[in-house]
Amino acid sequence: MICEMVKLFIEKNDAIVLILGRLLQMTFTFISIKVITNTLPVDEVGFYYLVLSIIGFATMTFMSPAGVMHSRKINILHDRKLLLSSFLILFIYGAIISIVVAYPLLKYLRGSEVPYDLSYLLLLILTLDLTIGTVSSAIALTFNMLFDRVKFVLYTNLSLWSGLVISVLLTNYIELSSVYWLLGVMLGKLISCSIILFDFFKNIESKINFYYVKKIIFSLISIKSAIIFCIPIALGALGTWFQNHYYRFYIEHMFDREILAIIGLGFSLSATLSISLESVITQYFVPTLYKKYQYDVKNFYLYVKKLFNALIILYMTFFVFVSYFAPVLIDLVSNETFKNSSVFLMYGLLIDFLRVNTRLFSHILYLEGKTTSIMRSSIIGAGALAALLAVGIYFKFHQIEYVVISLLISVALSFFVIYKTAAKISGFYFSYWRLLYATILTSIFVSVMSEFVGIETVSELSASIGLSVASFIVIQRIANSEIFILIRNVDK
Repeated sequence: MICEMVKLFIEKNDAIVLILGRLLQMTFTFISIKVITNTLPVDEVGFYYLVLSIIGFATMTFMSPAGVMHSRKINILHDRKLLLSSFLILFIYGAIISIVVAYPLLKYLRGSEVPYDLSYLLLLILTLDLTIGTVSSAIALTFNMLFDRVKFVLYTNLSLWSGLVISVLLTNYIELSSVYWLLGVMLGKLISCSIILFDFFKNIESKINFYYVKKIIFSLISIKSAIIFCIPIALGALGTWFQNHYYRFYIEHMFDREILAIIGLGFSLSATLSISLESVITQYFVPTLYKKYQYDVKNFYLYVKKLFNALIILYMTFFVFVSYFAPVLIDLVSNETFKNSSVFLMYGLLIDFLRVNTRLFSHILYLEGKTTSIMRSSIIGAGALAALLAVGIYFKFHQIEYVVISLLISVALSFFVIYKTAAKISGFYFSYWRLLYATILTSIFVSVMSEFVGIETVSELSASIGLSVASFIVIQRIANSEIFILIRNVDK
């Protein structure tokens, strides 16, 4: 009886399940950053962010297009019982990419004076991420797209937390190295993937259609179709990677790894917070968005107009409130060495506000197959960043602030291009007055809190957090009531 009641509660409260899952992921991130910054030397923390950028280059440029192609067809693949076959294709593709990138990766690592044994460990980490990591993420996403929120949350967190435990063990008992930390993360993904595959075999599909796999891999028509679809996304992802990650190599070259560690912490914490909110929104609304596009085209763009306007207001409110707590968040997850990261956290929040909205409007272009527009926006942003950094080198603008402002300009350009294209296709337009109204209300609430409620003591911080949550909900009720209607009416 109790189990049935719990199951019924979960089925009726998908949003709560997703929020709890994301809170667990945020807790994981805070703990892992705390452990990394207090365990590894500062230069190793800087190298950790460099390695993440290297892995991000391979996954974003080569694997994300294939992942997008798979995601667009999840419902169709499920109806035809071809999901396992699609996962196998992703695994094979990931293995091929691992072989392709092995030589240039090793050459770069040798040039960076990374020890011989660690170079091969990094190659193993990349291979695991491109194969096991891709398949594990694809299966978890499939559970969510099929509205099994509990399994999606469970397996996503299993991968993270098991990886954290293994990373702590490896760095404490083998070597205090960012490479061993990342190896632990990937081993956690391996454990999660084994369990999630067993569940998938048992409860959703138990057979692989090898004829379908062979047809997709060896059919020139299929390959040509995939290339036409994926190349624009890959080029766009490359531009996005350049905007999101290249600054780390630039800072390491122009300054040093210790400064990179301080900036990387602020930006990565901002990204974690923004992705935490964005992923809950995406996981909850995107299955309905894609379903409406496939089965209810007539009302799709009306739904887009309502949903996107409501989400933009929600994002804005969230980012303003989080910026108020920037110094406390940095103190919470690091030590005195990283106290200046709070400035970069606030810069990062502004940049990430533009990024989450860029990704929001990208859904329209993905669904319409307008991937060249996504590519164009990323390349324009990346080109602007490259030009600005080149100007900085030529005129010797050797200030960190110049790098940050360059990033902000490039991300703003990408957002503008994506927005104009998506708005033209969908007929979308901003509810400017609602956005302005919510902005004014949020500014008033934050100003009142900063004037009358501090964040210096535990009691003041607790009161500020409580007031922020209450204020956030009140602002949504007053200026963004549409979001509650959308939450209640999401498809199950």
